[in-house]
Amino acid sequence: EIPLRLVGSEMCIRDSCIVGLAAVSSVPGKEIWMLGTKRISCFKKELLICAARLLIKKWVQEYGRLYNYVYSGNSASIRWLARLGAMFLAPIKIKKNGKEFLPFVIEEGSI
Repeated sequence: EIPLRLVGSEMCIRDSCIVGLAAVSSVPGKEIWMLGTKRISCFKKELLICAARLLIKKWVQEYGRLYNYVYSGNSASIRWLARLGAMFLAPIKIKKNGKEFLPFVIEEGSI
């Protein structure tokens, strides 16, 4: 078992409240994740995308290829990831519940 350790992380705060979090793990291949709270809707979408692209570009330069999985039924996250340069691979099913997930990668040249 590989212990999870974050090698890069960022927090977005507005009016002393957390709006979003993003991180890259130490897992080989550099697993990326991003979370937003309800307060994220206070920001213009284009500003969020611009800021996220800058962060992703920095992480790709530092850590190389980034990857993770997104639930295939989460169309909003899939659109968001596509705008950030994610390239989606063939879907996989989780054995326990049969849910389908899309692996994705973000690398130099896709941002």
